[in-house]
Amino acid sequence: MMAKMKRTIGDCVSGKLGNVVFVQSKGNSYVRTAPLRKANNWSTSQVLYRKRLSNISALWRSISSPEIKNIWNLASSEMNGYAYFIKKNIPALTIAGDLIDPLLISATDGKLTFPPFTLEREVNPSNTVHISWVNDPNLKPVRLTDHLMVMSYGPDPDSYRDYQDVFSPVCDTHFKRNDTTGVVIKPPLHGSTFISHLFFFFASADQLLYSPSRGFRVTPNIMDFLN
Repeated sequence: MMAKMKRTIGDCVSGKLGNVVFVQSKGNSYVRTAPLRKANNWSTSQVLYRKRLSNISALWRSISSPEIKNIWNLASSEMNGYAYFIKKNIPALTIAGDLIDPLLISATDGKLTFPPFTLEREVNPSNTVHISWVNDPNLKPVRLTDHLMVMSYGPDPDSYRDYQDVFSPVCDTHFKRNDTTGVVIKPPLHGSTFISHLFFFFASADQLLYSPSRGFRVTPNIMDFLN
């Protein structure tokens, strides 16, 4: 049930008071009763949606840092970074909220391009990998100064949440686009000695532009990546 308010108090009030909600809409003020919902009357689809949203929020918490938050805030002019992260990554989860494949995760996003990129093999010492990529010959010279960044991803042994994989902090590989090859040290994960994936992306020298990330699965002697 909803009633239109004719006095000016409605122009000064917005929100919920007890079981009454004050709403501003198209220049008018309305008051209506809040819907009553018991904890045990969620439909199956609502329960699944809540779990999916909870798990995607946990993914955000596992990856977010001041730097990552800034990257996502810069990635969209239409919404805040958290909302855009949810929009980009919700397809990586099933309807039940389970992660389909870590390679579906967008760890970053942005306007810079990510080139054809290969992780060829693990090298000695075992915490390093050999990488190479091919630059577009039409790239602007300034883009050749973009920095290659990396994050590790793997299980968190100290986590008691449903979502138990975490990201390392962002690390600068100290390679630039112009290098096209190098050996990268896997960033360490807090509390874990096992790294299942690596995520790479490029950042402009002034840290105002970023590329989408590219995830690689770390397996013995071979790296698989998502096209």
